Amino acid sequence: MNEATFKKDWEQGVERFLLQTSGSTGAPKTIALERAKLIWSAEQTLTFLPSKPKRMYVCLPTYKVGGFMQMVRALVWNIPLCIKTPEAKPVLDMDVKEACISLTPHQLYHCLQSEKTMHALSQAHSILIGGGSLGFEVPDVISSKLFHTYGMTETYSHIAYRSLDSDYFYPIPTVDLDVNEESCLKIKCALTDGKWLQTTDVVAFENGGFKILGRNDHVINSGGLKLYPEEMEAEILAENPHAFHSFFIGSIKDSVLGEKGVLVKKRGLELSLSPSSTLKYIKVTVEVDCLLFTATEKIDRRRSMKEAGLDLA
Repeated sequence: MNEATFKKDWEQGVERFLLQTSGSTGAPKTIALERAKLIWSAEQTLTFLPSKPKRMYVCLPTYKVGGFMQMVRALVWNIPLCIKTPEAKPVLDMDVKEACISLTPHQLYHCLQSEKTMHALSQAHSILIGGGSLGFEVPDVISSKLFHTYGMTETYSHIAYRSLDSDYFYPIPTVDLDVNEESCLKIKCALTDGKWLQTTDVVAFENGGFKILGRNDHVINSGGLKLYPEEMEAEILAENPHAFHSFFIGSIKDSVLGEKGVLVKKRGLELSLSPSSTLKYIKVTVEVDCLLFTATEKIDRRRSMKEAGLDLA
């Protein structure tokens, strides 16, 4: 949805807006987002930002919830809106000064590879990072307030956030959290009509917040031991920040263990792997010419493994 169409619909009082989910809680589907809940979500974001920004800077697709909610926030907060062409490697300009900008981890990573874009980011009022895990360090030279957010289309974007000096996400006010028998997060709030929304994210609670261990559908059951690929990937990235989005941990069938871990990486990628409690369970390494990505810039694990000819577990 482009800015002109959205603004016209909003000003005419349209009550429902259609967006497609990314598939975080099941198969991708089109859902209707309600006007009152969009306003509520936009208002909640201001509860953790240091203040109201002077403008909104959008370099995410506006037909997805991340970019769409930036348009909503601009209208609800009554601030100017600057929409740029979505790119994996954003070219930032001075419109980002004192603005709230939202980026995927993939976009942020590329912004950190250039002194020019790092300088631009430092001029921002605040930076919202959403759409996936953050497996690299953000240098202190970025003086703007950064928040890693958690949410999905069904929750009208984020319902929790964390500062980068913490591993734990904290829910915005009036959001209730719980887990099912598999430790997968459940969410209940005004956005879910007071009903529990079940996710596939395995979490651990502590001090009123939660840490994401990984996706339940990614868990590797190797000889009765449960391994979380996202945790293992974070360990690797801590030692190899250059390898962001250049590898992943998957699983293949094994006649003895049931499943065993496999490291899939771009051909020629050099990794420093120190022994640890989890990385020692990687039994196979496979090199591929390229990795495949989803429309929301996440590594498509199943397609990448199929392309590599691996026998999926």
